[in-house]
Amino acid sequence: MNEYGYQFFEFDTTRAFEFCFFANYCTPAGMHFPARFSVEFSIDGTVIYEAAENVNEVGTNNSGDNYASPICFALPDLPQYGDDEEYIDYTVTLLDWDGVYDGPGTVISGSLSRNEVEANFDGANNVNYEHLRFG
Repeated sequence: MNEYGYQFFEFDTTRAFEFCFFANYCTPAGMHFPARFSVEFSIDGTVIYEAAENVNEVGTNNSGDNYASPICFALPDLPQYGDDEEYIDYTVTLLDWDGVYDGPGTVISGSLSRNEVEANFDGANNVNYEHLRFG
């Protein structure tokens, strides 16, 4: 076979789908805030997204209102798991937001299946956020 100096190799690809979290924090006194939070994902105990590297953006707009952005991830669609088999584990941790609130470090954790992730799809180009509520 003539290879003419090029290296030939195969790509081992994995299809991915987008998944997003948004969160609010409600204090025991009844105050409501958009939440500052971190997210960690793992599959079979192997971390695929580290919490320390995945914190949503927060700030204050020109009107003085606090805001927080959702955070989105490309999650692997692994064919060895069934459509309803939960194989993507997540841990979402409420973080302190300086000058806004002191977060108690509350954690929300769970698992997702392919069907649960795809339930957030809204057409071909839009993904609805998974809305979490701390407190």
